[in-house]
Amino acid sequence: MMFDFHRSTVAIFAYNRLDTLQCLWNSLLTCEGIDSRSVIIFHDGLNAHTSEINQKKWQVVRDWLVSISDYPNLEIRFSDSNKGLANSIFYGVSEILSREDSVIVLEDDLILAQSFLQFMDEALHTYKNTENIYSISGYSHFKKGNWIHSNRDVFLYPRPNSWGWATWAKSWKGFQLNDYGKSDLQNYKNLKKFQCGGIDLPWMLRNQFLGKIDSWAIQWTWYQFKNNGFSVYPICSKVQNIGFGEDATHTSRMDGVQGEICEDRLELSSDLVIDEELMLKYRKYFKLGLLTRFKNLWFMTGVRIRNLN
Repeated sequence: MMFDFHRSTVAIFAYNRLDTLQCLWNSLLTCEGIDSRSVIIFHDGLNAHTSEINQKKWQVVRDWLVSISDYPNLEIRFSDSNKGLANSIFYGVSEILSREDSVIVLEDDLILAQSFLQFMDEALHTYKNTENIYSISGYSHFKKGNWIHSNRDVFLYPRPNSWGWATWAKSWKGFQLNDYGKSDLQNYKNLKKFQCGGIDLPWMLRNQFLGKIDSWAIQWTWYQFKNNGFSVYPICSKVQNIGFGEDATHTSRMDGVQGEICEDRLELSSDLVIDEELMLKYRKYFKLGLLTRFKNLWFMTGVRIRNLN
């Protein structure tokens, strides 16, 4: 059954992984609601410091994109310089939302359920006027059978997800990269609240501040937190992540495939409320290794905060 909702533009961000990009593209073409929908692929420029083998991988991706560039309703943006993932996504999403009300964002390592676009369009429509909802996630860690106690098909969680997501211009307009500082990492009370979305969040924000990672997602998460915002998650996932390997930007230490695809029709409740039991159960999916947990505790308790520079 199809629903006549606005078909948001799909933005895809790619670099040098042809195999996963082709898997994403093929799954996107099978989605209900793909017809007559605008798709923009952003291909980042080559990093001059990358290895010769990765330069060749990058060129293979660019050549393939040229080969599909005449696909209907497809626009490809080739960057001449290397922006990096964080800047690519920030400026690409910002550019689309400067003229459109909403956007669906995909990185090049996902496989989509056939009902993915339908779910995202319907959720964008249903929650567009809900002030505390900042984004929609297509991914969920939950598997069937793990959520029997819930009587809803979607739930609120105080953390966005970067594995197939969407947002509105009204939510994105105040977001800026690097809009945080040392004082934020010295505010223990706020960092403790920030952990409500996962124990790993303050640690990632610290690493972003120190330049150890280059993540738009932790900054978007921080922005959403500062505005008391939530994301809507499906109770079962509409996305599968296949991007775990040596070419992955932030997930190379994980193996295999993450998530299972659910084609079930999900009912979207217009009166969503916070389900503390469900949030507690979902929070358990976000972990730190034992050594990192000790380091994070040391950081959180202020021993190292004063020495950040």
